[in-house]
This record gives sequence, C-alpha cells and structure tokens, in this order.
Amino acid sequence: NGFADFCIACWVFRNILIPAGFINEESLANSIEVLIDERQDQEDIFAYKKWNEGPHYVFDGYAPATTSDGRALRYKYSNKTNHQREDRVDFVRHCKVEYCLPALGWLAVASNFKALFQADLIHEQYPWCAMALTGGTFFAIWAVLYLAKLVLYPHKVWKDLDHKMSRYSFSLISIAFLLGSFLAQREQDDRYISLPLFWIGAIANLVITVWLLARKVLHPVGSGEINPMMLFPLLGNLLAVIVLQKWFNWKGLMDFAFFLFGPSFLLWNLLAAGILYQVIQSPTLDPGLRISLFSYVAGPALSAQGYLALTNEMDIVFFTLFFFSVFTEIFLAFVFFMNYYKNKFNEGKWVAVFCLAAATFPLITFHNSRDTEFTYIWLMAHLATVFGLALAMTSHTISNIIYGKWFRTWPRGVSAMAFVTLTHDAFRTAGNALNELAEKIQDNHFQCDEDREETKSKFVEILDAYLVTLKVHSEYEERYINTAVDMCFPGREKIAEEQHREIERDELELHKLLHIIALNMGMPARQTTGSTDPPDAKMIGSPGKDPWEAPISPQGHSRSRQLQKQRQISG
Repeated sequence: NGFADFCIACWVFRNILIPAGFINEESLANSIEVLIDERQDQEDIFAYKKWNEGPHYVFDGYAPATTSDGRALRYKYSNKTNHQREDRVDFVRHCKVEYCLPALGWLAVASNFKALFQADLIHEQYPWCAMALTGGTFFAIWAVLYLAKLVLYPHKVWKDLDHKMSRYSFSLISIAFLLGSFLAQREQDDRYISLPLFWIGAIANLVITVWLLARKVLHPVGSGEINPMMLFPLLGNLLAVIVLQKWFNWKGLMDFAFFLFGPSFLLWNLLAAGILYQVIQSPTLDPGLRISLFSYVAGPALSAQGYLALTNEMDIVFFTLFFFSVFTEIFLAFVFFMNYYKNKFNEGKWVAVFCLAAATFPLITFHNSRDTEFTYIWLMAHLATVFGLALAMTSHTISNIIYGKWFRTWPRGVSAMAFVTLTHDAFRTAGNALNELAEKIQDNHFQCDEDREETKSKFVEILDAYLVTLKVHSEYEERYINTAVDMCFPGREKIAEEQHREIERDELELHKLLHIIALNMGMPARQTTGSTDPPDAKMIGSPGKDPWEAPISPQGHSRSRQLQKQRQISG
C-alpha cells in the first residue's frame, strides 16, 4: 500500500461491498462522521492546533544573537506536539546515515570468513561470498535511498552533516567501501574493482577525519557531544592499512600506509583516553550510544593487525594491543550481563557486530602463530558469536522495517525537556476542563442540587491536582531546565524572574481560593504552597460567603493567556 500509494481495503469497499449491498452507505457515512467528530474533539482538548513549522529567524531580544564561539544562533519556533511530529513511514525522507550499518556488519563478517579461507581454516568460499552478497545488497538499497534523499531533500542531508551525532556516522560509508575492497581482492588482476573501491574509501575517510578534527578545533564540542562514535573515522584509517597490505610492493603505497597508520594510531589513543574519562565522569551517556563503547575493542585490534602488516613482526607492541582488545571485550561482556545495554533495538546495535568482527582479524593471526586446540576453540567461539549476533540483528532490522519502526521520525523519550512538555500538555488539558466547569458553575447550569455539588467537587479535585502538578513542574524547571539555560543566556534571568513572581502570585491566590472552597464544602482544609498554615481568608473572602458567586475576571484570563504566550516564546 505504501509503495504503490494504493489502498486495497478502499477498493474492496468501493467496488465490491457497497455496490453489492453488503454495507449500507448511510450507516457508513454516519460512522465516518462520528469518527471525524471524535478526532476533532481530541484535537480541541489542546489549546492550540496543528501549526506548520515556521521559517528560521535570528534569535534577538534579551538573548545573545551568537553562541559563545561566535556562530549565529538560529532557531525554529513551532507549536507542534510530539505526536504531531510523528510522520508516516517515508523510505526516502527519513533515510538515515546509520541505516548503512547492517551492510557494514555483514561485510565485516564476510571479511572474517574470507580471512579464515586465506588462512586455510575453511576450505570453501561460498560462506563469505554469500555474506558479502548480503552486505552488498543492504548497502545498495541504502545507497539508492540516500541518494534519492540527497536529490529530493538536500536540506535533510545537510542537517545530517551538521548534526552533532550523525556527522560521525558518515565515516561508516567509507569503511563499507574499504571492506568491499578487501572482499574484491583476487590473486589475479584486481585493478578494476578492488583498487578503485580502496581509493574511494581511503580518500573519503581521510577527508572526513580531517574535516571532523578541524570542526572540533573551530567549534569546540560540548560534553553532551563527546561519545565513542567520534573514534570511527580513525578506525577507518587503521582498516585502510590492513586492506592496503596486498599492494605494499607498489611504489609509494608503503609510505601512504604509514601516513594513514601513524597519525590515526596516536590520535586514537589520545581521543580514546579523553572520551573514556568523559564517559566515566558523566552519567548522561545516551543509552542508544552505549553500544559504541565496542569501538574500544576494534581500535586496539585494528591497530595490532595494522602494525603487523607494516612491520611483519609479532613483538611486544602487537601482543600489547591484541590483549588490550581482548581485555576490553571481556569487560564489555561483563557490563552486558549487568544490563548496561538494556534498551530498545536501534540501528546503532550493529556497531557491536562490526567491532567484534574487527577483533577477529588479530585473533586469526594469533591462532596461526600458536596453532593450539585452545586458540582454535577460542577463534571458533568468537566467530560463532559474531555470526549469531549478525543474524539476531538482521531479524530485528527486518522486523523494525516491516512494522514501520524505521524510516520515520519518533518523539524523544521522557528527557528533561520532554518532561516539561508533558506537563505543559497536562496543564492545557486540565485548564480547559477547569474553564468549562467554572463556566457551568458561574452560569448555574445544573439539573439538580446533586449535580451542582458533584460539579463543585470535580472542580476542586482537578484544581487541587493542577496546583500540585504546577508546584512539582516549577521546581523541576527551576532546578534542571533554567539552570542550564541561564548558563547559555544570562540575559534571560531578569524577565524569567518577573514571570515566575507573577506565576507565584497567581498560584498563591488559587491556593487561597481552594482553601475557602474546601471550607464551604466541608472538605479538609488545603494548605498554601510553602506554608503549613491555612491562608488568610480576609484576602479573598470569608467562609460564610459563597466563593462560587465571585465572577471570574476576564482580565485574569487575558493575563494568563499573555503569560502563557510569553513563557512559550521564552521557552
């Protein structure tokens, strides 16, 4: 239906069921009308409609127009809810760079089996050929979709390049070319397939590495951006050395291999130490990015194999790097059983397949040097784990595509800002309910006295819950949201304090009103915020006077709407 833009059920209803008389047209029309009315009622619950996202504007007013490093601060203002931002599945518009990871994983596993064949540990080529075909098919499908996205939605591709996480994923494309070059190598002439793939992957990965390093220097990254995915461009350069090994006898290529290996190896050690320190110090590493810690397995493994390719010596450097990779793999397996990676499946899980496959290369070399039963069992167990993990990831990937969990946008989880958004939606919903009840009470639209008392009780119950939620919301916003915002926009503090003082005055008046109403209805007395004593009844009336007769001030409604608008804009 989605690909053909054609609804089978609509065609069956229109051409078979309705003409044959199985369904009454009038009843069907009434059902559709009722459904539309219900959807309209659901939308009317919110204080706003579905707005289109507006154009970009330079942020002006009390906030600075540039960031701390001099870049112009641009923002997009939208009143859409998270549910309104959910788009239907679109295989082109929502194709992400990370969706090439299934291809990368299968190409890496195929490279492992080809290395086994070259080491005479298996005697058939069809296993790695079948896996290479699987990975190539995944990559071809992804490449067609992403190229279509580049043509139809170039601004989306630019957003991927500018995104603080997605920009590091572009190195995955060049790594896929390098793995394809390794798989295409033959004993005879391979200048027409393998060598072009190598140069495309190596040069592209080198450019990406330099670009990302320059960007870090020009625009220093924040603590929230630091994650192990930053190491992947360097892993691509180390992999290029291993792929280039076959052509070392060509003039100048040995020097090019040292050029790739030296800076990448040193930078990997420096960045890996800094990133690991940041990960340990900060508990805010996104659960979806925790799997990228497997790059600490791939880095030493590829470095060890690259060192061996360049020096042809299995000395202390090789064994140090190899066993550091083994130790890291054991450590990550330990935290796996401690539920460190316990979150829903996403495309990032394929990172573990690639990194574990990268660790297989030096393990094959180590087994060839020792040739013991233990190393053989170790190698086969490791390879079975990688292959089984790839099969499991493939089943999850196909399931997510079939059920529409990929190639679409999803609202963020309940993060700090998302929590505030949820409570704002709750305030709008409860505010409309309170207004309706207040109008009913004020106009005295009751069928009987019992209906009047029930309406009052419901009003008090909702208002009480509203004020409790508002107190928690305000404290949460002040403690977590405003503290971070004020660090970036120090000029915001003055207007925010004025808004908060006005809200606190309104909240105090509402608490006093709720207390008087409760006394008149014989309910337990409510307490004002921040005080254990009941409010002073003289400020808003006495218990002997019916507080329901007090008119609702239109000016108060206008001020609330104006205040809500100011808070939305400042937010």
